[in-house]
Amino acid sequence: PADDMFHELGFKKFQIKDYVEYYNKGLEISFDLKNKTLAVNTDSGEEVFGNKIYNFTELDLDIIKAIFQKMKEENWLW
Repeated sequence: PADDMFHELGFKKFQIKDYVEYYNKGLEISFDLKNKTLAVNTDSGEEVFGNKIYNFTELDLDIIKAIFQKMKEENWLW
């Protein structure tokens, strides 16, 4: 399952209701299961007016595979 794939890549899972987030060293991969949306953010370590600043990031193939596995498990793919 996707949870195992993310775990093997060093990610920790956090879930609140229909919102699932995997976090590893500033990289956040978030799934909104209700709205079927995905967000990928990298924490820059900076804040402006109390809001975190995020940067674009590159994803390696293993992370992409885990993302697709999660999407398959949630029936997001046809």
